[in-house]
Amino acid sequence: MQTVLISALTAAMVTLLIEYVAKPRLETRKDRIVEAARVRRDVRARMLALSYKISLFQIYIEDDRALEIEVVKAARAEAQGLADDTMKLERALGGRWMVVVQPLVSVQYRLGALLEILDRASKDGAAGSRDVIDELIKQAMTAKIKLLRAYALFIVPRWRVTTWKRAASKAESEADSLPEDPVQV
Repeated sequence: MQTVLISALTAAMVTLLIEYVAKPRLETRKDRIVEAARVRRDVRARMLALSYKISLFQIYIEDDRALEIEVVKAARAEAQGLADDTMKLERALGGRWMVVVQPLVSVQYRLGALLEILDRASKDGAAGSRDVIDELIKQAMTAKIKLLRAYALFIVPRWRVTTWKRAASKAESEADSLPEDPVQV
């Protein structure tokens, strides 16, 4: 009888200990992981949507349709928002978050250069010249490539250490080559 009572008390104490000490931490951790996964999915979807918008820039430019400055400004603001949201994922991405953020910053520079070219061309009245069109296409496609690189880095699994090391060195070299003023890009 005494052993049954001791085992019942031990089971009850262990259950209560787990219930009041371990479970709250586990629940908090689960909520944090679920939230990080939700933000990750959202950022991925927004990256692909922005990539599509930037792809449309080339179509607008090649078809001699007007590329609105406000549209490019909105895309640049969206790239800034993506970079900010990716920084929020610092904990989920570990030390690799900067590898994803760096191409997004580069996209912002490219879109800034695109804005400057559009602004200069509209002031000079050279919006339809072939040189301006070629430069606009070049900046738009470079921005799209950088954005797709950020997306690819974002979805690489954590255990692909060599891929992350290569990406990190590439991002660092790109960070060193970025000018202070995006107009000089």
